[in-house]
Amino acid sequence: MADWKLESRRIEEIFSLVYCIVAATSTTSPSKGFLTPCSKIRLVSIPNSKNKGFKVYISKINENFNQDVEIGVLNRRAWVLQERALLYCTIHFTNG
Repeated sequence: MADWKLESRRIEEIFSLVYCIVAATSTTSPSKGFLTPCSKIRLVSIPNSKNKGFKVYISKINENFNQDVEIGVLNRRAWVLQERALLYCTIHFTNG
């Protein structure tokens, strides 16, 4: 409780320094992984004027944001509220 009283005062300050957060939205536990092989992902090359291009992995746009993110496993946890309220950008990793 003493730690919470001290650190909870700093939440806004800490999150104001964050540009983007990576959220393991579909994981069921902090001790379980969330990166799994996916056949929907492909590697594409994007042309660049400075070199031949760079390669990035892309995936289709999530078609069910409400199901996979809004009511997903991660967002059932109370402490996630401050992250969602105070951050501008979140990259969600989901099963969708």
